[in-house]
Amino acid sequence: MNTLEFETVTQDGVIKIPREYGEWYNKSLRVILLAEPIEKTEDSPISAKEIQTFFASKRLDLRDYQFDREEANAR
Repeated sequence: MNTLEFETVTQDGVIKIPREYGEWYNKSLRVILLAEPIEKTEDSPISAKEIQTFFASKRLDLRDYQFDREEANAR
């Protein structure tokens, strides 16, 4: 069995074979996946510090905002 090793990032569930390995295109392949550990994933909880940093980096222009206490307290 011939083997090939390369690193790639999947895109919407698709594994792209680099062009330099074009002879592997359109062949029946057995795929074994080995993932490098990733510190943060989309499912990882966000820390309070990360949330604070995110909102501290944003500037909101509230000059034209009209606060409506009744609407805020409506249940």
